[in-house]
Amino acid sequence: RVATLLAAEPAGDAAATDLVVCQYSSFSSPSKQLLDQLAAAFHGDNAAGLPRAPMVLLWPTSEEVRDSVEGYRAGGCMPSSTKNVSRAPRAMLRKWSGPGSDYVTARRRAMPHIKTWSRVAANGRDVRWSLLSSSNLSGGAHGKRQKPGPDPQLHVMHWEMGVLITPSAVGGAPLTTSAATDGPGVVVPLPYPIPPAPYDDADRPFRWD
Repeated sequence: RVATLLAAEPAGDAAATDLVVCQYSSFSSPSKQLLDQLAAAFHGDNAAGLPRAPMVLLWPTSEEVRDSVEGYRAGGCMPSSTKNVSRAPRAMLRKWSGPGSDYVTARRRAMPHIKTWSRVAANGRDVRWSLLSSSNLSGGAHGKRQKPGPDPQLHVMHWEMGVLITPSAVGGAPLTTSAATDGPGVVVPLPYPIPPAPYDDADRPFRWD
């Protein structure tokens, strides 16, 4: 459904320097099939001719969880087994915290249970679209494509709900992050820095076992 809606959305100022940020609170197995399927869907299966933008996985480091308001107890709401987390391509991993607006800074020590899937510009303020959803990073939540060919089917194991915000959904107004303080636009208050920072060499993704 998301792919269909994004395929009907004008490309606008979308650029190859954008990022598609996948932010979630439960780490299922990030198989290549799942990541490729999500990337295709988030580009509207390229029906709109959107420039391809890299996709990243926003997941807190062990240190971010340890230093959070609740400490390691916050990780109790972040299912993440080692066998799943270790399959994530390290180059795709991004941190939860970092410099940003007051809105972002106030939340950097609160570990997320929110799930957002967004295409954002490299300038830190423009949002191409954003999906607030109950879906975590799993094939059960997003569905798995079966029967490849002219009549494929999508097998979805879970009931999920989400709201997709696009410029056309708000009368053509531009979407901006909370970092934008001037000019017209509808604020999409993403609670993490844009662009999110990549993991440093010493960073370890949080895992709860």
